[in-house]
Amino acid sequence: MIFWVLVVALFLRLPFLSSSLWLDEAIQALALQGRMGPLLTYALADFQPPLYHFVLKIWTNYLGYSEHILRLPSLLFGLGTIYLVYLIAKLLSNSKTALIAAILATTNPLLIYYSTEGRTYALTAFLVTASFYFFFRKNLVFFAITTASYLWTSYLSWFLALALGFYLLVTKNWRYLFTLIISALTLVFWLPSLH
Repeated sequence: MIFWVLVVALFLRLPFLSSSLWLDEAIQALALQGRMGPLLTYALADFQPPLYHFVLKIWTNYLGYSEHILRLPSLLFGLGTIYLVYLIAKLLSNSKTALIAAILATTNPLLIYYSTEGRTYALTAFLVTASFYFFFRKNLVFFAITTASYLWTSYLSWFLALALGFYLLVTKNWRYLFTLIISALTLVFWLPSLH
């Protein structure tokens, strides 16, 4: 059944992939093509950490810079988020609840919008959801990887990490708190860019 939910999610998002790039997306495309200097220089000036820029750079090196190509990773991350929401709900409850959760994620206007935009938001949602999935699955290694990744994708996700850290402290979940701290410490290399 989740397959059909994902098919519906795809069809709800496809019509928006072909609209013209808006300003931030167009600037991103120019930066990826090297028209704004080295990508790292652009990433340092952007208002988000650099992971998405580098993911998209690898993507566009092989597939080009059309509107569809620039937005396709967000579409894939958006569909991945829906599937992870389904898996989390199934893990914590049952298949019926999981299906309802997936349908709600499929029809959420904000998730639809960000799944069709060539910016970092769909990747951030995917990585945050993946991090929680691995937290609930008690998979420390993948929790660390996805947590560090979302911290390198969006500054807003740092607030989520702080809230999670507080929760882990209160519940005395020392292993996961230590892992969260180690994941956050990877940002030491990015902190000089915060001027």
